[in-house]
Amino acid sequence: MLGRRTSKTRSLAIGPKLFLLLVALAASSAACADRTPPTIYDVRVTASPRPDAPLGIPIELSSDEPVRLSVELLSTTGSDVPSIQKLETIDFQPVFRTEHAFPLVGLRPATSYEIRFIATDKSGNSRQAPPLIIETSDLPSDFPPIEINTSDPTRMEPGATLFSVYRWNAEGRDSTYGFLVAVNATGEPIWYYRADHPISHAIPLRNGNLLYQTTVDSISGLQVEIDLLGNVVNTWHSLALDTRVPSESFLVSVDSLHHDVVELPNGNFATLSTELRTYPDYPTSERERDAPKTTQEVVGDIIVEFGRDGTVIQQWHLLDILDPYRIGYDSLGTNYWATTYQALGKSEPNVTDWSHANALDYDPNTDSFIISARHQDAIVNIDRTGTLRWILGNHSDWNERWQDKLLDPIGELLWPYHSHGVELTPNGTILLFDNGNYRTSPFEASDPTSESYSRAVEFEVSGSAMTVVQRWAHGKHSPASFFSPFLGDADWLPTTGNILITDGARTRRPESDDTGEEQQQWARILEVTRTVPAEVVFELVIDDDTPHGWRVYRAGRWIAQPLLSNR
Repeated sequence: MLGRRTSKTRSLAIGPKLFLLLVALAASSAACADRTPPTIYDVRVTASPRPDAPLGIPIELSSDEPVRLSVELLSTTGSDVPSIQKLETIDFQPVFRTEHAFPLVGLRPATSYEIRFIATDKSGNSRQAPPLIIETSDLPSDFPPIEINTSDPTRMEPGATLFSVYRWNAEGRDSTYGFLVAVNATGEPIWYYRADHPISHAIPLRNGNLLYQTTVDSISGLQVEIDLLGNVVNTWHSLALDTRVPSESFLVSVDSLHHDVVELPNGNFATLSTELRTYPDYPTSERERDAPKTTQEVVGDIIVEFGRDGTVIQQWHLLDILDPYRIGYDSLGTNYWATTYQALGKSEPNVTDWSHANALDYDPNTDSFIISARHQDAIVNIDRTGTLRWILGNHSDWNERWQDKLLDPIGELLWPYHSHGVELTPNGTILLFDNGNYRTSPFEASDPTSESYSRAVEFEVSGSAMTVVQRWAHGKHSPASFFSPFLGDADWLPTTGNILITDGARTRRPESDDTGEEQQQWARILEVTRTVPAEVVFELVIDDDTPHGWRVYRAGRWIAQPLLSNR
């Protein structure tokens, strides 16, 4: 009969969208029904910690299904009653997985630990692995003498403070001594790397490793990548070191590699190098404008972009961009680059240090570089085409060609002199360490050293209006005044807005010194609020009564995964 169902069964046609929805619901239901915790097995320390980074422990473990890990630490040292430090969830790997291998970093020295790993699967089920018992080694006898004067973790930026330490002796910097150190908020060392060479500024890489630059036989030209276990992963070297490094090192075909390095968004590196040119009729005095001229070999800085295989991608020559005949105080110094250019067979020791660039940062918004040219007393901005966008610094002795590149000051502003550590902040401002040497340019009389001061200072630059405004500074006025004639750094801390300052090259004359020649060297790292006046929330000092002492090039706040003791 028409329109009447005569069968007790019929086929149900399901569209593809409905089918997928049903599958998803079934999977979700199955996941919700999963109440079985994962199984963790074969938890192990895979090797003895390396002696050059003994607080990095290599860990491996496996699970029967993909999991992520968190950890608890039971410290059994220093107390009759063991204390548990329960940490926030730490994703040792960015995804759930069954095989885990990582460096356990953040343990204090000379401490016994029971380490409990907790695995959580995708359904939220958790299980604790059998605990690991680890006892960390004590600090070496020549570890830098760290002292904490102030620590207020509730007001500090999260993370560990990472810094490199130079040891000084009667001849200057000890070329056989290098320490890269990380301390927690209370100043306890929780990681270090020891080398038989000086370590300059170290930067964290996106792959979790660290990258630093160093010298070999006083030649600036070696860049080293290490992991948190102290393994050297890669090295890159300049032409001046081509016969003095292992064959597996990548050659970067430039004269030197020095002072600073940046990992670019494309995965390449940007760093500073140098070149040597000869100029006739060159100034011979920083004090007398009319002093006789001479033919002079001049060292100028270059910005270099190179790939991970060492291939040079592009170079920007400051001698072509700025005025090679404009000098600042110390531009005519003849010692800094002598060893490097003697190694290259290009020069006798009498070479000038015209610009002495010592810091750079990359601005992705304008695809440009910001460079601190210490001996020019200038912060300059150069884009990838080699165009000079602006000059932040005093206006003395810039010829007509560069006049329209000088930023005009708005409001009360003090120019920086002989600066270090320039960086672009998340707010788009320029932050730097203004060492403050001389406080003028040739051929004016400079301030006496007794009146010198350093600052951390922040500037707001308008490239369209060609103006600069001083937004914040710390260090000029007592009782906060200080003076580091070289080295130094200032870092913006994004969570709190605080500023981390490396006051890295302090000197004082020991009471026992009657000669008037020896001076003790010491260094300080402090975190201050970005207020007026600033408040100190952390202060670390490296100092002792040795005749010569210690220096710190730069410091940074480091949030590494897996770094346990961030607080």
